[in-house]
Amino acid sequence: MPISLLRLAGIALAVVVILVAVGRLRRRGSGSRVPAATLLALGLGLGAVALVPDLVRPLQDVLGLDGE
Repeated sequence: MPISLLRLAGIALAVVVILVAVGRLRRRGSGSRVPAATLLALGLGLGAVALVPDLVRPLQDVLGLDGE
């Protein structure tokens, strides 16, 4: 299966979001780590969907969206 430009953009964005989240998690301080953990989860989820688009197939079926 060829990798489309949209998938490449999703992977690149996921990498950037993960790097930002890791940077925030490594920074010392008394601030909350919840926003950084949320960013990390968002980046990992986006990366997973960009790499394996069939992960969202059940959601597409429930919503009645055409996956072609």
